[in-house]
Amino acid sequence: MRRILQGLDRLLVRRAARVLLPAHWRASLRGLWGWVLAPRWVDLGGVRLYRLPGIEDGRWLTLARGEYEPETTRLLRRLLWPGAHFVDVGAHIGYYTLLAAALVGPRGWVWAFEPAPDTHGLLSEQIRRNGLANVRVERLAVGSASGEAPFFLHPARGKSSLYQGAGTRGPIIVPVTSLDAYFGEQGWPRVDVVKMDIEGGEVEALIGMREMAARNPHLRLVVEFNPRALRAAGCSPVDLLDALHGANLRRIRTIEASPRVLRTSQQVSALAEELLRSREKKIVNLLCEGPEASA
Repeated sequence: MRRILQGLDRLLVRRAARVLLPAHWRASLRGLWGWVLAPRWVDLGGVRLYRLPGIEDGRWLTLARGEYEPETTRLLRRLLWPGAHFVDVGAHIGYYTLLAAALVGPRGWVWAFEPAPDTHGLLSEQIRRNGLANVRVERLAVGSASGEAPFFLHPARGKSSLYQGAGTRGPIIVPVTSLDAYFGEQGWPRVDVVKMDIEGGEVEALIGMREMAARNPHLRLVVEFNPRALRAAGCSPVDLLDALHGANLRRIRTIEASPRVLRTSQQVSALAEELLRSREKKIVNLLCEGPEASA
């Protein structure tokens, strides 16, 4: 039945509607039809990401089509193995948390940090529906020290942040931890891979994970490089590079079809200017490796 509907999608939307409707109506109809056809869940390798109320339509369609950060997804599938330990800082609704949970299996472990209350609720429901015992979800922001801080909510959940930006509202007060404080309290379990996407808060979070990085010299970090969010946080691209070096994560490259190695402040600044000028590509993820990470 789904194949029949997909055939109708191609016939009605892409052909007949091209003749009958203005371009902006055709775009709206394609989006509506795509939403109707979108599955109720996405298979992430034995674990399901469910279509829950509250997940933005556009984000779900991107996930359902397999179009969400494909290079980073492929990279994490290579970096994680059964028994690995993964940390998701800024877990959002759980795409990478669930992907990692499937890859590390019951012998591995996943820690997921998400401070926004509603988003944390969606993340927790994903874990509950999948019956995952190898995931620990924390309603905590991550920074350079433990305490409390204002947190600014955004209608697009993925843009909520510890730093006020365009379109944010609030703030609400959320608990904050550093990764050093958190994992120190846990007795310093091994950490293999960290994913970090916290809308400008990356510099402070990196400052707060230096001890953890020193204890795990094989560590790999996947971090979002978003010059606009860094600027809203009062940081520069060079501040991010310095924070990475401070955590002894000095092997840095972009995660894209043609990766670029970033060694100097000039290279990082040039990449930031490129992203700021671009109308399409405004962010890029980086892979940053410790001194004992295997090549």
